[in-house]
Amino acid sequence: MRSQNPFPVYGYLGPDFFCDRERETEKLVEAIENGRNVTLIAPRRLGKTGLVHHVFRHLRASGEYTCIYLDIYAVKTLPAFVSLFAREVFSALETRMEQVVKTAGQFLRSCRPNMTIDAVSGSPSFSFSLDGSAAETTLKETFDYLNMRKEKIVIAIDEFQQVGDFPEGSAEALLRGFIQQVPQVRFIFAGSKFHLMREMFLSAKRPFYKSTQNLSLGTIACETYYAFANRFFTAAGRNLDEAAFARAWRLVDGVTWEVQTVLNRLWAREEKKVGDEAVSAVFEEILAENEEEYRNVLANLSVNDARVLTSVGKAGKVTQPTGREFLQMTGLSASSVSLCLDRLVNAQLVYRDESCCVYDRFFGLWLQRAVC
Repeated sequence: MRSQNPFPVYGYLGPDFFCDRERETEKLVEAIENGRNVTLIAPRRLGKTGLVHHVFRHLRASGEYTCIYLDIYAVKTLPAFVSLFAREVFSALETRMEQVVKTAGQFLRSCRPNMTIDAVSGSPSFSFSLDGSAAETTLKETFDYLNMRKEKIVIAIDEFQQVGDFPEGSAEALLRGFIQQVPQVRFIFAGSKFHLMREMFLSAKRPFYKSTQNLSLGTIACETYYAFANRFFTAAGRNLDEAAFARAWRLVDGVTWEVQTVLNRLWAREEKKVGDEAVSAVFEEILAENEEEYRNVLANLSVNDARVLTSVGKAGKVTQPTGREFLQMTGLSASSVSLCLDRLVNAQLVYRDESCCVYDRFFGLWLQRAVC
């Protein structure tokens, strides 16, 4: 049998398969242990979700914390958020499904909790029907339940910037008010949209203004990542060429998910010596597999948006998108480029902070070759 691939591209498999982030882990654990909520900002694919689960492992190991994680990336309304939040809270803090439903029924007077059986797995799960008008009441009841618990609780809400887009304009203020009432519960607010998260937590006009400790993730240093990866190759009697790895790391700007994807495929090739030729083959394989998707993305954009996206890809990184050089690449005016970039950023095709780049680094590499 083949040994487990030590470079997972999905999920958290434990500390042995988790690269670095020692400083960030220490900062997060220290903040939680000292009663501070944290805002964690990083582009998607840089490893913030894995870091949250890594921190959860450290906290659980102390025996003092119950940790709850919810991803609200697909959540679009306050009632949908409240439903997910209540379900995860009650499910995590009660030991048996029957007790989950019983306790939820005692606290959630505004809705009707029930136990359902998954038709495929046969496993019981907790669900309830929530009328939109009861969302605020149900949220309050869930926080009342949290407030009566005696243990230390940590709740991580991933893609938290979604709350700012809920059509119910009161969502941020409601959450901020209820969070202040549960001093034994700590929160990690993780988000991938840099400008929206900064606005939520650093604007004096917003409810969460300066209510948390801020932490941003950067890339893992190439040398650190190589040492981590090479440990597995060496243990298996294989050799990962350092220069070849460094080239792969640079091609994807050190973005964690892309680096893991390359390593995952290099490992699967089972070659004793992994060098430049293997790295090139893996990149060719990935770009070929995704070519149809990339072409479809371009085809579904307006002419100007496709032109700007292609230009960003060919440039690699754009520090002055309304500067003369980039405008010449696009053949568009500064105002048109700005409007196109806003749409591309909103669609998460382009990431923008101090500079602009294509979000999917493999897509960016494909665009460098594309004839558009």
